[in-house]
Amino acid sequence: MADTSLVGRRCAAGPGGRWGAAIITGENHDGTFTIEFDNKEITFMKEWYGVTPAELSLNDIEIWERVFPRYTADGQLRTRSDFLNTLHQIGTHESFEEIATLWETEVRALKPGEPYTESESHKRILALGVSAKRIEEIVQDTLPELFLAYVNQTRMGGRDPKEIARPVTLQDTFDALGVDVNKVDQKNRKFLEKFQKDNGITLPENVFKLFSAKGIEEAFQQSHGNNPYLDFSERAWQLYRKKPNDFLDGDYAIPCINEYQGCFQWSLVFSEGDTDARVYLRWEYEDETNEDEEERFSYSWAPTARSSAFFFWDVAQTGLAWYQETGFGGGKQVRQTDIGLVLG
Repeated sequence: MADTSLVGRRCAAGPGGRWGAAIITGENHDGTFTIEFDNKEITFMKEWYGVTPAELSLNDIEIWERVFPRYTADGQLRTRSDFLNTLHQIGTHESFEEIATLWETEVRALKPGEPYTESESHKRILALGVSAKRIEEIVQDTLPELFLAYVNQTRMGGRDPKEIARPVTLQDTFDALGVDVNKVDQKNRKFLEKFQKDNGITLPENVFKLFSAKGIEEAFQQSHGNNPYLDFSERAWQLYRKKPNDFLDGDYAIPCINEYQGCFQWSLVFSEGDTDARVYLRWEYEDETNEDEEERFSYSWAPTARSSAFFFWDVAQTGLAWYQETGFGGGKQVRQTDIGLVLG
């Protein structure tokens, strides 16, 4: 039987949004990967964990051979302006000055009159944090819809549900976290009931079940190495009502999911009558010159899961796989299902 493992396979990878040449060093039970970048200057640890199939390009040079002619007059980049204009069109993480420096130090090293071929240009594109796969997605308007957040080079949410063999259920989430759906935390339940009454709204059924389950706070925090936590304080549970300029799939938002470093905060987003909430990352911006308290703060939103059940399951999958691979804390007792890992 042929070996179908991708471990050891060369690829282009883009966890965290920046692409580069890499090697796949591990495969996880939920269909994600561990990768190591060639360029160690763009990373502070050796590997990245929980990298999704959408963030890998196994044959990126072949995609580039299709894309490359689109940005050249004769299929070759020969001048500095061609090079700068091309990278400006596709977008990179580098500034114009950094792109210009790359041209001066690397591209001009080619012999006079030597064409800037697909192979050479592909290496330079990857060096700037862009892959041919991402360029083609831009051209075809097929960019991923969900935001993938990485903390300590370990993913926290954002996976495309189409990568999973079947829909993830709320029961899958409880199983992955090792929480019994039939056991209720009465304190949390009363907190949620009071929140609903005070705000005149009804929380989605799945959110209510998940957040009132006994042991959910500890289970979620221990499910991932970045120690995500649920904030049950009244300060966190302030109902945000959607404003006209908010790109939200729902009328309300509650920013109550965090990770210990404080880099990211996730919100439950829903409308009255929804069975479950979507999960969005939220960034806060303050305009110190604005004296109007209501208008002083603005927010930027990025969808990261189409249901809270999927978000919690996804975070737990990455965490459980990380514990198994690193052996941190002795690992965890897990068993494999048809779509990933569960505790027990």
